[in-house]
Amino acid sequence: SSPCPSSCPRRASAPSTPASWWRKRRRKRVESARLPTRRLVTTPTAWRRFSAPSTPSSRRSRACGARWVPRTTRPALARTCSSATPVCPTVSGTAGARVGGGRRGTAPSALSEPSRSSAGEYWIDPNQGCARDSFKVFCNFTAGGETCVFPSKDVEEVKASSWEQEDPQRWFSQFKEGSRFSYTDSDGQPLGVVQLTFLRLLSVSARQNFTYHCHRSVAWHSTSTGDHRHALRFLAANEEELSYDTSPYIKAVADGCATRKGSSRTVLEVSTPRLEQLPLTDVRVVDFGEPNQRFGFEVGPVCFLG
Repeated sequence: SSPCPSSCPRRASAPSTPASWWRKRRRKRVESARLPTRRLVTTPTAWRRFSAPSTPSSRRSRACGARWVPRTTRPALARTCSSATPVCPTVSGTAGARVGGGRRGTAPSALSEPSRSSAGEYWIDPNQGCARDSFKVFCNFTAGGETCVFPSKDVEEVKASSWEQEDPQRWFSQFKEGSRFSYTDSDGQPLGVVQLTFLRLLSVSARQNFTYHCHRSVAWHSTSTGDHRHALRFLAANEEELSYDTSPYIKAVADGCATRKGSSRTVLEVSTPRLEQLPLTDVRVVDFGEPNQRFGFEVGPVCFLG
């Protein structure tokens, strides 16, 4: 028997929804799921999601002419200059092209065309880790893609002086106004030990120039004695002592100080496959201390070839 007596009012049933309405609603969901949604490349750490048809032109211009990259493609900074690619195509011969549009931590677009004819400053990340430790270097593509870092401003150029109170047997870092050679990126930021180590691992050779400004002081070869007894001595990055009698990788590009007459300069180049030796960290000058003797020097950039 029915649990409800015949006197109970029956519950009104809900009006049925037409099947066409459900089909239309399902079709809208499918179409909305198929809308093209892409990502605009800004920085490796800040990815923004925009719908392609409604992206403002100001946002598209940030990625070098609205260059879109698929969602699955995550570009990375180049490890060395040999693999560096500018984010925007540059005019042939234009210097100063930068990976990532010249902003720190900006990744190069995978769709951009490389411009290998222009040397300039590029962002690289040798350890391919977080882009925050990337640094700017000078890329010399005319020399095969060298990656160059520079000495800090305080040791980049030391003015000529007589150094009367200093001992010729001491390293320059032991002078009262001396210090060890330190190195920075192109923005003047200190170069990290980890990144420098990875840069060595990715290279096959390295070179560095050292310019010695002299006044009656021998830097390398002496024409009066015919030997290298007063040759400069360098302290390598691995604490080895480099000079004429200890390293075959040092050569004199120009040796105007050999005559020990008047003012001149000597340019020495250290080009070595032993990457742990560079960059140079200190120098010891032997021929000074006599009256009317002066010397100064310039520390050049160290360039790694990978």
